[in-house]
Amino acid sequence: MGTKGKPPGREEARAPLRAVLDANVYVAAYLSRNPRSPNKELFQRWRDTQFVLLVSEAILKEVVEKLAS
Repeated sequence: MGTKGKPPGREEARAPLRAVLDANVYVAAYLSRNPRSPNKELFQRWRDTQFVLLVSEAILKEVVEKLAS
C-alpha cells in the first residue's frame, strides 16, 4: 500500500487552485509599467491556467471606481 492506505501509483485528482485577488492587485497590475511586476505575473499565471480566478461584484465595483478616479 502507498501512503495513507492507497495503492501505489494511484494519485487523487487535485482540485485546481482558486484565488481571490484584492482590488488593489488589479489596479496595480493595470498601472504598472514594469513587465516583471508581481501583480502582472499573477495575471499571467491565471492566463496560463495555473489557478482559477474568483471575482465578486464588490471587487469589480471597487476596481472600476479606482480606475475611474
